[in-house]
Amino acid sequence: MKNLLLKRLPLVFNYLINARNQFIGIKSITFILCTFMSYHAQANPVAHITASRSTGPAPLSVIFDATMTTDTDTSLDTFRQLGYSFCFDDSSSGTWTHSGLSKNRETGGPIASHVFDTPGVYTVNVRVINPNGSSSDASVTITVLDSDIFYANTNTVVISTGSDFTGAPSGAQQISNVTSWPVWESNKRYLLKAGDDFTSLGRIRIMHRSNFHLGSFGSGEKPIVTQVVVDMDEDNAATPPENGVVQGLNTPFIAQRLMFNNLLIYQNDVIGDGANIVFGAANEQYARQQRGASSPEDWKHPGFIFVVENHVNMLGDPTGYQNAIAGLAHHVAVLGNRSEQAKEHTLRIFGTYKSVVGHNLLTGPATELIRTDFKLMANGIDHWPADHSLFNAGTTTRILPNTQYVRIHNNTFGRAGAQYSWHLQVAPQDDGNSLTVEGLRDIIIENNQFIDGNEDDGLEVGLQTLGHNIIERGNQFPSVWTRPVFYTTYPSSYSAYSALYTPFWHGPYHLNDTMPIVSSDPCSTLGVDTTDLENALKAYPNPLVSGEDLTVVLSQKLVRGKLEVFDILGNVIHTQKIIENETQVSGRIFNEGVYLVVIHTDQGTETKKVVVLN
Repeated sequence: MKNLLLKRLPLVFNYLINARNQFIGIKSITFILCTFMSYHAQANPVAHITASRSTGPAPLSVIFDATMTTDTDTSLDTFRQLGYSFCFDDSSSGTWTHSGLSKNRETGGPIASHVFDTPGVYTVNVRVINPNGSSSDASVTITVLDSDIFYANTNTVVISTGSDFTGAPSGAQQISNVTSWPVWESNKRYLLKAGDDFTSLGRIRIMHRSNFHLGSFGSGEKPIVTQVVVDMDEDNAATPPENGVVQGLNTPFIAQRLMFNNLLIYQNDVIGDGANIVFGAANEQYARQQRGASSPEDWKHPGFIFVVENHVNMLGDPTGYQNAIAGLAHHVAVLGNRSEQAKEHTLRIFGTYKSVVGHNLLTGPATELIRTDFKLMANGIDHWPADHSLFNAGTTTRILPNTQYVRIHNNTFGRAGAQYSWHLQVAPQDDGNSLTVEGLRDIIIENNQFIDGNEDDGLEVGLQTLGHNIIERGNQFPSVWTRPVFYTTYPSSYSAYSALYTPFWHGPYHLNDTMPIVSSDPCSTLGVDTTDLENALKAYPNPLVSGEDLTVVLSQKLVRGKLEVFDILGNVIHTQKIIENETQVSGRIFNEGVYLVVIHTDQGTETKKVVVLN
């Protein structure tokens, strides 16, 4: 029998069930469920996937885009109503610290991102499933090069405040007892000695360099650096720098200034008074006022910016920078970070296009209680230009693009004891005080967890939104909140401020939307017809009487994970996060039939078939 979760075929399940009555005692009977489906012409998806990069040295960060997928049923919103299941073919990549989910797969919306740490050739696949269960696959090959070979011999420079180079790559150029930074070059890897303090050398400013890696070598604490600034020469905007990594440092400030393409800010500790990570800093200002010898048409938005697995803590400084992580760029991936104690917002994106924000722990402002965990805004209401230009062709008239195609997923928002009311804002900055008009559209907010603070439950809001085609699904809000989602309809204070806020920008809002059908494990061909009935995962009572709650007990110690329930046709009918080894699933979701319970944890995936009787 073919995979039930991928193909809708005639199905036969046989179950041995113990039945008892007062006359015959315990008997073994066979319960047979047959589902016969007629075959007829039906809609089919046509999967499509692109990758932001196909090759480069490890660590290689890539955004995968399946938004060009189509379906023969043209009435479907392919962004919202198709289920996308990505497998990155990277089984050793581990799990996300804050969500407990596997890094090797993503399910839900059509945009995903991954960092490949290990050299090799990877076949990244996306499986797309439409509402009737029809599926289509597409794949792309990613070749990850060995950085020790890519930056062989003196193309790697190792730097120490002393003379200990234990753990340094063989053949690397050595700089011992360093008193000033070297001249930074393109096509070089610079590794700082772990445990060394480099603050006396001042900030690192990498000016208009491409294909570089700034990291560390040896064992010990992350090397301490005053600041890291990845910069561009305004006289050379026609050829902006590209392909850089800033990894494994202890520094209170990391900035990508002006333009850059393909920058990975990875596994850094950014902690201190006013500490922050910024991208796209001052780009529009320089394009308008200080562009040097460059022409207006040379200036673009930066893009393919990856902020991954950093710890950012501003320590509640009331005088320094406002936001812990902030910027404006296209194709941004903010993944697996812990961001906390901000003056204002722990994450603020001023505008973006085709981006993902996932698996983060965002705990909001320290003291400014009108701020949020994450604030997503827009630069204007224009379409995002295909070449990411800042100006209309041949002019200095600015293009002010809307924010479009963003997936916000599997994050934890808020913290216990917090005094602020607003957690996630997907909306313009305000309704006039900042003299801006901002449009947000095609935003998916899925499978996030919101933590209850100390604010009045009638005031605490998980999501505040104004935009077009806003999709909210599978999120967990505290049950005590009386208004977890606040959305704005037309007319509004926004439309009163500007006629540009037309009805188009006031919905539709798809709240508590139906989850799309996705593969329970896109990296496996496992279907419910091949699942071991004696799986170590425990679920009882089984059979379950309709209306009874189901208790699920994991076989291994849990850090954090996700539970999904599939019906007999492979539809995901329920999703919830789990934080304990034993959890309950409400009986209200079940009707008579056969179901598959799938648990994704840091230990892997477990499954259990459940029979529900009327």
